[in-house]
Order: sequence, then structure tokens, then C-alpha cells
Amino acid sequence: MDKLDKLLEYTSKQEDKYYDFAHKAMEQGNMLAFQVHQAEATAFQRVRYAIEDLKESDKNKDEQEISPQEIAEIIARNLTAWDTSKDKKEGLLPEVYLRNKGVYKELTGEEYIFSRAVKKFNIK
Repeated sequence: MDKLDKLLEYTSKQEDKYYDFAHKAMEQGNMLAFQVHQAEATAFQRVRYAIEDLKESDKNKDEQEISPQEIAEIIARNLTAWDTSKDKKEGLLPEVYLRNKGVYKELTGEEYIFSRAVKKFNIK
């Protein structure tokens, strides 16, 4: 099992976990917790889709190595979009933003810093 498979397994488990949390919060009538957990699950779902797309494109190309660096770029773009957003109510929840920062560090080995991420991934 390569790193991409491990990351896919991890994100799938996290997505399921947060959907379960959201469902339990809804049953308890706690709408705020429901919204937070739903947003967390959705963030993991988007990352899972990106990983699955990468794996599918890998099947179509001979001897191409898919790097977690591409996933790091997706996360960096999400983080920089949040940092430059004027209306924080319409984007990622702060909890998801902080979790993405942790995943970014895990993938790249460095702390997320806006200016470095913009330069590293040529984000405009």
C-alpha cells in the first residue's frame, strides 16, 4: 500500500466519522454541532475525491508517480482562499481550516505560511 492509498483510507475513515458525528448531533437537535461536523466531513470528502481522481488518472498514464504534493497543492489553495476571503461566513469553518493546516504540514513537512504556499504552488 503506497502513501496515496494510505491517505485515501485515512480520509475515507475521517469522512465517515464526521458524517456519523453530524448524524448524532442532528438526532440530539444540536444544529451548530451538526453544521460543524457536516463541514468537516465535506472537507474530507473533497480531499477523497481529489485522491480518487489522481488514482484514476494514474491508471491511464504509464509509469507516472502521483505525489501527495498534488494533494498538498489543493489544500494550499483552500487555505490561501480562506486567508484572502473577505467573508469568512461563506467559506471553510475555522475548525476545518485548522485541520487543513495540519494535513498540509503532514504532507509537505512544513508549517503552512500564506506567502510560502503562494510561492511554492504558484497560486495567483
